[in-house]
Amino acid sequence: MFKNNKTNAFTLFALILAFLLPVLLIPSINNPFVSTKGILLFFLALGTLVTYIVQSFKEKKWLISSNPLVLPLVLFAGSILLSSLVTHQYPFDQLVGWGGFFLSFATIIIFAPTLIKKDHSQKLIQVLNVAGLIIVFGSILQLFGFGFNQIFNQLSVFEFPNNLSFSLSGGVLLNIQLLSALIVTNILSKSQRSNILQKIIIATLVVGLGINIYAALPSQETSPILLPLPASIAIARESLAVSRTALFGFGPNSYGQAFHLLKPAWLNTSEFWQFSFESATAFPLTLIVSGGLLAFLSWLFFISRTITLVNIKKTQRAQVLKYFIITAIIWQIILPLNILMLGLLALVTSFYLAANLDNYKIKKFSFNNLFDPFNLQPNNKANRYTFTTISLLFMTGVIFLAYQLILNYAAHVATYQATVAVSKEDFNLAFVKQEQARNLANRSAIWRRNYATTSLELAIALSNKTDITPVDQEQVLELINVAITEARAATILQPKFYQNWLVLTNVYLQLLEVTEDAGQLAFESLSQAVLTSPNDPLVRMNLGLLLMRLEQWEQASNFFIQAIERKPDLAVAYYNLAQAYIQGGQILEAENALQQALALINPETDLEDYTIVEKELAAVSEQADQLRTQAETQAESQVLNLEPEIIDPGTEPLLEATEDSSLTNLLNEQETSNLLRENRLTSEEEALN
Repeated sequence: MFKNNKTNAFTLFALILAFLLPVLLIPSINNPFVSTKGILLFFLALGTLVTYIVQSFKEKKWLISSNPLVLPLVLFAGSILLSSLVTHQYPFDQLVGWGGFFLSFATIIIFAPTLIKKDHSQKLIQVLNVAGLIIVFGSILQLFGFGFNQIFNQLSVFEFPNNLSFSLSGGVLLNIQLLSALIVTNILSKSQRSNILQKIIIATLVVGLGINIYAALPSQETSPILLPLPASIAIARESLAVSRTALFGFGPNSYGQAFHLLKPAWLNTSEFWQFSFESATAFPLTLIVSGGLLAFLSWLFFISRTITLVNIKKTQRAQVLKYFIITAIIWQIILPLNILMLGLLALVTSFYLAANLDNYKIKKFSFNNLFDPFNLQPNNKANRYTFTTISLLFMTGVIFLAYQLILNYAAHVATYQATVAVSKEDFNLAFVKQEQARNLANRSAIWRRNYATTSLELAIALSNKTDITPVDQEQVLELINVAITEARAATILQPKFYQNWLVLTNVYLQLLEVTEDAGQLAFESLSQAVLTSPNDPLVRMNLGLLLMRLEQWEQASNFFIQAIERKPDLAVAYYNLAQAYIQGGQILEAENALQQALALINPETDLEDYTIVEKELAAVSEQADQLRTQAETQAESQVLNLEPEIIDPGTEPLLEATEDSSLTNLLNEQETSNLLRENRLTSEEEALN
């Protein structure tokens, strides 16, 4: 099929992307490692579809290779799409994230084999070897303190460390996977064993692999941080406890959401307690949680079919690719999945299938066969028109997908430009760029959340001006309105992601001294954050801090106790609990809490915090001694008159402090109250537009 210049052009297109996937890194884009690889994978999938539709249109029929991988890939893609649609009312973030990556993976392997020149396996390995050598060269440079990161940092606002953690591929784990797959492929390639150049390439790849294995050792600062396996298993087990999430998961791009919702409390006693993980230790455990059993079983079906396919004896061509495929699958089973290896596995599998295309039947589908099965009217114009119409509709659909992806990645660029503006303290430009990102992809929660945060920061900056004008005052109120609207929109788009609720809470906290309504709304939002991250001690501690500001001492102490239950060694929780007890007149309980806090603070590393708590404990103990010596009949306990001073020995609070803001003096109470009520009454659809 398609033996013409177009076919050769597509083969070249696929080889170029195979080279770029490991080594291309775009500096002027938000989240450059993930975004760059994601752009390339989407570009490859869209290019495959466009080429296939154009060629099918010329042939007046659709041709699909009936290889053993088509059915499992169709099932896998269907389960991923179903998971995206069932688990999220607004699935945009799912489809431009891992959901879209999985769909691209299936699309490439299904359609690309009939477009690739039959056996191009050696050229593909040569291209990957060149990319691997560039990765090795970069690792050697980073080892000696002068690597690609310095060039990248000059071109970007980001500051990546000058060590082995920086790599064009995305990290040491990705380097290990790619280089090991290339080494195995080159060693086991029969046609290359006597080639001296090949031996040099293998030796160089081995050196690079050794460097990256060294960088990944637990004793090294560049060692990657993975979610502990017991926690991954516990989260996967919890996700299977409910039938809905067991079947469809939480959404292909929502492992982070599931992690916070199902995070086991015992993880708070480990060194990873403050980390947020976007994947499990191994991809199968990630897929169970994010895609559900339907996606997991279809993936297993694909893996088993693939291993069986590449081991069929009669399939003689492109055996060199067999070893890359198997190695990539092994890494996929034991480590978190990444876009780089997912894209390379799709390409290598497609080239393998293309080389052995003669072993599979080519199924032909045309509307002549559908409407005229006995071929009685082979030149029926109606059938030809129908085929043309359907082909044009498919092409329109692909163009629409491409347009949506362009908008999404344009939002990444705008967000990067906002980051540059913030680094230059140009908050007005940052606001404009965040607004652009929001408008480009207004069904994405992350852009709405970022826009809300920038609007709030700009409102505070304006309120702190010394020469406030009436125009400035109106602008501040409008910025607060934008912050509330956008933060609320983020909670609508992703209602189960705790960070969205924290951003909304922080907006309300800035208005606590302006209107009483803000306190209730802040409490409601922070309560939602607690529900979406039930075992996070910091979220509960911040709820306690909010209640202290509202002078609800007993309720505040309850939340501090809940934080301590989830992390018994959290010194700041004991300290804040003591402050709540002091304000509530519970001096003996405050003394005990301060003793616990003091015991948990290391004076060698946190001497200032240790000194503060030690002095407060002495003062409280003096009061406690007086109480213990008083008669039991005394009716009322003396209360130590101390203002609650919130310190943080070793942790950062989730919610920002609001006392330094000038919003309190600037905003009108009635106008602000009306603004809050209007936003609360706004419908979900109005909030999203």
